[in-house]
Amino acid sequence: MTSPTPSTGSASSPTKVDRLYNGTQLENSSITEGRMRFIGGLLRVDSGGRVEIVGTLQVDGQTTVTGEFEVTGDFTVTGPWNLKGAGIIEGDVTITGKVTQVGDMDVDGVFTLNGDGWSITGDGEISGKVNLTGSLEVAEGGYIQVGPTRISGSVEGFISSLISIVMKTPLLDVKGALGVSQAAVFEGSVSMSGLVPIQLAQAPSGAYLGSIFRDASNRLRVVVP
Repeated sequence: MTSPTPSTGSASSPTKVDRLYNGTQLENSSITEGRMRFIGGLLRVDSGGRVEIVGTLQVDGQTTVTGEFEVTGDFTVTGPWNLKGAGIIEGDVTITGKVTQVGDMDVDGVFTLNGDGWSITGDGEISGKVNLTGSLEVAEGGYIQVGPTRISGSVEGFISSLISIVMKTPLLDVKGALGVSQAAVFEGSVSMSGLVPIQLAQAPSGAYLGSIFRDASNRLRVVVP
């Protein structure tokens, strides 16, 4: 059985039936003030195709991006944002919501966090500036590593280092008690309130000028000339 023959018409002037028979449907089409809806179907663009939206894109469901995702303009996040893979941020980013970071992230620009917090469970590297307007909290068992110095978030809370720690500050004000388990070395002058002076001639054996000891009345005495 042969295919039906299209309606007659000259080669230079095809009829409407010829154009309908030989045409490619939806090759060039447009919808004005209308809507195209897919129910349980799939809209697929392949073979080097491209989806271009000149307007607003609104996604109400889950969105998955498996390839490279690049944002060249402003990127605003107002709700939870879960980043489970590696991420690179090269521009300025302002987060107003809570972000959970599971993968690796590199920040090369200015990073400002004004929301409820950023939870990082993977490795992160920040080579730019971090502007922290809130508090930085380290949970029990965690720590902050700065070179060889470690600030631990354990129950005791301690600062440890493989080398000496130098504090260059005009004044170190300790609000509570200061406990020294090993020797304390002071290279400059030491001023302590509440010390009762005692002359070297009246001091116990072995005392020297500037030494401090506790007498029988539980008073702190300082040896003077």
